[in-house]
Amino acid sequence: MQAQKKYEEQNLRGLANLRPEREELHLEQQVRLLLKDPNTDRFLFVQEQKADGTLSNHIKTVGGIRKPQETLEDAIHREVEEEVGLNIKPQSLHPLTVFTDRREKEVGGTLRVTSSTVHFYYGTLVEDKFPPEGPVTTNVREDEQGNKTAFFHYLSSAEIQHAQSKKGLKIFEATNKAVRYFLDKSY
Repeated sequence: MQAQKKYEEQNLRGLANLRPEREELHLEQQVRLLLKDPNTDRFLFVQEQKADGTLSNHIKTVGGIRKPQETLEDAIHREVEEEVGLNIKPQSLHPLTVFTDRREKEVGGTLRVTSSTVHFYYGTLVEDKFPPEGPVTTNVREDEQGNKTAFFHYLSSAEIQHAQSKKGLKIFEATNKAVRYFLDKSY
């Protein structure tokens, strides 16, 4: 019995040398905006076209990574203008909830622990001018990676909670949680 234990301890020490080193890495903060069309009671989502021309299989709320010189609110305003081509009503932006996502992934033999903080807000567009569902017809800009909004989608809260749209596109779990939180708060 003691010989077996000693054998296992030696093997575990040997395995420890095979594990990649661990490195902590903090990613930028993200901002996301829930935009609910008051006429249809559905939420606006965007689908990106990547720089290589392929379409993302995920749809997401409007938002992105906060730049170092920006406040969270400045980042939301910039992202809405870039991704939707419209503006948020003054004084309509409300903090909703914050999620932190920690993941481990191996990069070049080093195990990296990444942490991403996602700040969700709720707001309304100027004059409630929501873009039509389908291919983008408004003036949108590419992000730094060359991605741009290609399609606008509208989903009900029930569709979002099933984590998949009727078109088979995936929705991130943090978005489901933010929508449930929003509905519970009754904005």
